[in-house]
Amino acid sequence: MSLEKISPSIQISDEASLSKVVEVVCNLMQKNKLFVLDAEMGSGKTTFMKHLGAYLGVTNEITSPTFSLINEYITHSGQVLYHMDLYRIDDPEELQEIGLQEYLNSDKICFIEWANLAMSFIRHAILIKIELGPNEDRTFSFFRYIPE
Repeated sequence: MSLEKISPSIQISDEASLSKVVEVVCNLMQKNKLFVLDAEMGSGKTTFMKHLGAYLGVTNEITSPTFSLINEYITHSGQVLYHMDLYRIDDPEELQEIGLQEYLNSDKICFIEWANLAMSFIRHAILIKIELGPNEDRTFSFFRYIPE
């Protein structure tokens, strides 16, 4: 798969600035259901998800799915949002065991962290790349996966 940049990058220097990123992602969610979060540990993936959830009116607490693998959230409008963390997956067979394909085909919004082993299941997705900069700044870049 190749990547196509679809939006200007956004650099933020504080958590309050995440609202700019959330706006871009919500606009992308109008036509896209699957998002891959690519970032190092501690770069703010869960913090971003908390801000996105607050914007969407998620009614339950947003936490990292590191140990649960998949967290399900419901917005105030009844929309379902899945947040997956596949860091602890060692074997692609485990993805079948947890029903990854069913989640991806559910027509629900899915955000996947550490998606390396899942890329064979993913055909169309938006990549959100988070890069740490000096002084704890973060740059969010947005790409569309293009199947080859």
